[in-house]
Amino acid sequence: MMHVWLNSCYRKRPGGFFRIKKALLIIDSIRPHLTEDVKKKVSEENTIPVIIPGSLTKILQPLDISVNKSFKTNLRQILESLTIEELSLTKTGRLRRATLTNVAEWVLQEWKDVTPICIINGFRKAEIGTPL
Repeated sequence: MMHVWLNSCYRKRPGGFFRIKKALLIIDSIRPHLTEDVKKKVSEENTIPVIIPGSLTKILQPLDISVNKSFKTNLRQILESLTIEELSLTKTGRLRRATLTNVAEWVLQEWKDVTPICIINGFRKAEIGTPL
């Protein structure tokens, strides 16, 4: 998945395709991020990986600081507000899993509420980048 993300998202960032400027990629310390294969791929993208130790993610990772908690809370509220009629049940009466389309719609709905200033504030609080 990391390779898919690097190719389909990371390379599409401004300046990412031609790899002209050196970049900094801040990632947490989960095992898939630490493989030699991923490190090599990141290096090929003219990028320096910075690994955040697990216990410091909530302090150093900008989106964890500014976006993720409220985003997840709001998404949970959407799920809790759904009525039984909106959710289908299996033959045994259990709630059926949400479709990928439903989940994508809920995520998109909540992502629209995330403002650029919210993301910028996360970087400021993590003291990453230049002050604006």
